[in-house]
Amino acid sequence: MGTRTDAPPRSVSHPVPDGIRRPDFGGKWGVTVDPAGRVAILTMDELYAMWVGFLRLLTELAAAAAADGELLDGLRSDGDGSAARGSIVASCASRMHQRFLDSYHERVLGADLLAMAACTRDLSHPAGSGVDLRAAIAEATATSEARVTAAFSDRMRTVHREIGDAAGAAADASAVARVGAWSALLVRTDRAFLDHALATIREGVLIFEELGAATMADGGRRLCAVLDRMPSVIRTYHRSVVVGLDAIGSRHGDLPGGSFGHGLRR
Repeated sequence: MGTRTDAPPRSVSHPVPDGIRRPDFGGKWGVTVDPAGRVAILTMDELYAMWVGFLRLLTELAAAAAADGELLDGLRSDGDGSAARGSIVASCASRMHQRFLDSYHERVLGADLLAMAACTRDLSHPAGSGVDLRAAIAEATATSEARVTAAFSDRMRTVHREIGDAAGAAADASAVARVGAWSALLVRTDRAFLDHALATIREGVLIFEELGAATMADGGRRLCAVLDRMPSVIRTYHRSVVVGLDAIGSRHGDLPGGSFGHGLRR
């Protein structure tokens, strides 16, 4: 970590968003490796801007997930318990969850997080210290509970059609209610994942604001510890899905399958 008063050469471009009230970092900067593999200068202001920008992204995603949850709650509370209404609820929940998987989940755990983590480690510790975040994330998404979540997600893509097929027949009311509970679980746990990630990254931003120019000297290890907790956000998410399924009556290892009203096993 160095200090200089003029603009450092070949600085990595991470402009501070408008309206951000930055701590005074005293012109401190460090050396990192940019995405092209070149050694580059990164100022503390720029690193802070990366964290704040990521926090803003998470805030926006969490707000969108909260709006989805309110919409689904409204659909469920306004319904009559019929198979037709259950089909609508399940379809909406499935689309919301697919958006979470395709966009939100990847944006939280993808390139932005990994780049921010690499820069933070470069400025606070010798190269190679700390956990391999990419590997830890991959491990957290490959657990037995993660496989249960994946199977549950796949099942929810089709269950709304099965409810629709049963709408003209004498549908199993308890099965319709359980599918509604699955739908609520899906959206609720997606939202909790984003809230958990948001709270975790907020802790890192507060370290910058607490320590200012002394952030890397006195708080670098704390920042890395925050980043090292991100895989636990994933594990908590998958565990919450499994616990929720168990509470509804679809136990771990016995996920819903088969035809509507017959494959909803306890």
